Amino acid sequence: MAASCPLPVTPDLPTLRAKLQGLLQFLRDALSISNAHTVDFYTESVWEELVDLPPETVLAALRKSASETEALPSETRPLVEAEWEAGMTDFPKIFCETSQKLVSVEAFALAAKYYSVQNLGICTPFEQLLVALRGNQNQRIGENQKAVEFMNMKKSHEVQAMSELISSIADYYGIKQVIDLGSGKGYLSSFLSLKYGLKVYGIDSSNTNTHGAEERNRKLKKHWKLCHAQSRLDVNGLA
Repeated sequence: MAASCPLPVTPDLPTLRAKLQGLLQFLRDALSISNAHTVDFYTESVWEELVDLPPETVLAALRKSASETEALPSETRPLVEAEWEAGMTDFPKIFCETSQKLVSVEAFALAAKYYSVQNLGICTPFEQLLVALRGNQNQRIGENQKAVEFMNMKKSHEVQAMSELISSIADYYGIKQVIDLGSGKGYLSSFLSLKYGLKVYGIDSSNTNTHGAEERNRKLKKHWKLCHAQSRLDVNGLA
């Protein structure tokens, strides 16, 4: 075990179940509007069907809510939210009982904030988990290596974040081999292998993905060697 810090404490099962049940109830009432894509407001007339307020009123209410929240002292905010929590299941105040349209922007915004995963405390923040897993372990050589050349910015961010988490878990428990189920194009598998030295078995139901991943991994290895060779040249030049 490479890290010495204890892992973050998670809520007990009854507490977790109660919070998830509350979240599920909120989603059942709010999913139709929360799950609507921006384009749907134009193409599917979502606003006319789900919101009983003009856009100007909604924007004004959201701006007011944000400014009032920022103005509140930090020690007062939990008290305000706790007072509102008692009526949090009273969804008729948020949605019209007859039309099911949104009628209270302020109540909806506060409910959405309360039922966020971060506020409920049902998940450990990424940075906090990494600190616990790593302990006093030094960062690996080449940790700033980027893979943007082979994927878009969004995918690159996802792969780097996930590979960092997986490698930290592997180090914590002394794991050297990883199975990537549904490996797709093999970006994560290749990154775990090349950057963190893990032995990875990528499994995918698509032959096209599997063969493409093999070819992509071959190109990545070549690129990786060139990048590290250039890095060593740069270091020697600075020296």
